[in-house]
Amino acid sequence: MTKFWTLEDVYDSIGGFGRFQLLVVCTILFPVWPAGMMDLQPIFTGSHPVKWICKNGSASYDVTDDNVALCSCNGTLDGGNESIVSEWLLICDYAWVADFITSIQMMGMMTGDIIVSYLADRLGRKQPLYLSCLSLMLGSISSSFAGSLFTYAIARFFVGVGVSSILVLASYYPMEFLTPRWRCVSGSAAGPLGEGVMTLAILARYFRPWRQLCLATSVPMMIMFLTYPFLPESPRWLLMNGKVDEAQVVLNTIARINKREPVKETIVEKLAECVKVCEERNSQGGLSSVSFYGNIRFFRKTVIFMGCWFNVCLLYYGIGFNMKNLAGDPYWNVFYLGIGDVIGLRSAIFVSKWFGRKKSFAIYMSLAGVLMFSVVFIHAGMLEYNEFHINICTFVGKVFVAAAFAVLEWFTSESFPTAVRSKAVGFANVAGSFAGIIAPQMAFLGSMCQVGPYLIFSTVAVMSSCSTLFLKETIGKPLEENV
Repeated sequence: MTKFWTLEDVYDSIGGFGRFQLLVVCTILFPVWPAGMMDLQPIFTGSHPVKWICKNGSASYDVTDDNVALCSCNGTLDGGNESIVSEWLLICDYAWVADFITSIQMMGMMTGDIIVSYLADRLGRKQPLYLSCLSLMLGSISSSFAGSLFTYAIARFFVGVGVSSILVLASYYPMEFLTPRWRCVSGSAAGPLGEGVMTLAILARYFRPWRQLCLATSVPMMIMFLTYPFLPESPRWLLMNGKVDEAQVVLNTIARINKREPVKETIVEKLAECVKVCEERNSQGGLSSVSFYGNIRFFRKTVIFMGCWFNVCLLYYGIGFNMKNLAGDPYWNVFYLGIGDVIGLRSAIFVSKWFGRKKSFAIYMSLAGVLMFSVVFIHAGMLEYNEFHINICTFVGKVFVAAAFAVLEWFTSESFPTAVRSKAVGFANVAGSFAGIIAPQMAFLGSMCQVGPYLIFSTVAVMSSCSTLFLKETIGKPLEENV
C-alpha cells in the first residue's frame, strides 16, 4: 500500500488540480471581485465636483473647485449629489473629512484582519468567509442609505472589515486545497481584484449619484451566498482540529468530483495521527499564543513580513487613492489602475515561478521604487515636466506594486506552519491595514504637495526590497505542519 506522509500526497492521488479544485478556488475568490469595487469606492464617493454653484438670493454663479473661490462664497454652495463632498459640503475647514472617513474604512480593515484570524482558527475557514461577505454587502448597502456623516462612517467601517477579511481568507483558504505546484492559484493574484477596480470605474461613470454607486457595487455579493451549501471546509483545518470524519467526507468529495478512487480511511487516520504528533510538538515546542510571540525565529520573520506588508499596502492604496490628484479623466485613470492590477497580479504567477518568491518580490519593489523616484525627479526639475509622463510612471509603478502584493501573499502564507498560519498572516495584514489607514492621507498630502506622496512611496519601496535579504525561499516546498 502506498504510504502517504503529507496531505499534498493525498491531493495528488485524488486528482491534483482537478475539477473540484477549479470550482472551489473560483468560489472562494469570487467575492474578491466586489471587494475590489468597494475597496477603492472612496476615489469616487469622496471626489470633488469640478464645478460648484454659489447661490446668493436670486443670483447664482459658477465657482471652480478652488478652495479660495469656494470659501469666499457668501451664499449657499451646491455641488450636486455625485459625492459625499458635494452633498455634505466637505470643503474649506471640512476638506479633511472625506479622506478621514476613508481612513475609518481602513481602520475597519485592520479590525477585520484581527477578527478573521481569530475566527479562522476557532471556526474554520468557511464560516468566516461568508460572515465577511455579509459585512461587506451590508456595509455598502448601509452606506447608500446613510443620513449623516456619522452613520456613513460606521457603514464604511464595516465595508473595511469585510474587504480585509475576504482578502486574508483568499490568501490561504484556497491554498489549503492545493499542492505546492498550484499554490499560486490563490489570493488576489488569481482573484478578480483588478477586474473589480475596472468594474468600479465603469459603474461610477453611469451611476453618478454616489448612493446609487454604493448599491450597485453590493449586488454581486448577493450571488456568493448561493454557494454556501456546496463549499467545503478546509481538510487541513479539519485534521488539525481532530475532525477526522468530516475531513474524510471532504476528501472523498474531492475524489468523487475529480473522478478518482475514494481515500481509504486508514490513510486519513494516518494523516490525523501525523497532524496530532505535529500538534503535540507545537504545544511542546512553542506554537501556543504565548510562545509564538516569544519564539525568536517566528518573531523576526513576523516583524519582517509586517514591515513588507506595511510598505506594500501604503504603496498600493496610496497610489490608488491619489488617483484623484492625477491629470486626465478620473474614470479612465481608475480603469487603467484596474488594468495595471490585472497585469501585475497575473504576471506574478509566472515570474514567481521562475525566480521564486523572494527574488520576485525584491525585483518588483525595486522597479516600483525606480518609477516613483522618476516622478520625484520630474517634479524636482531634473527631468522635463510632463503630466503624461507622471501618469505613465504612476500606472506602471502600480503594476509592479500589485505584482509584489500578490507575491507577498504567497510568500507570507508559505512561510509559517499550519498551526499559526492564520495568526501570522493576520499580524502581517494588520500591519498592512495600518498602512491603509495612513494611505488616504497620501491623497490629502498630494492635494497640497504633488511630489510629497512619491517621496514616501519611493523610500518604502526600497526598504521592502532590502528586507527580503533576511527571508528564506518557500516556492515548491510543502507547507509546514510544525516548527
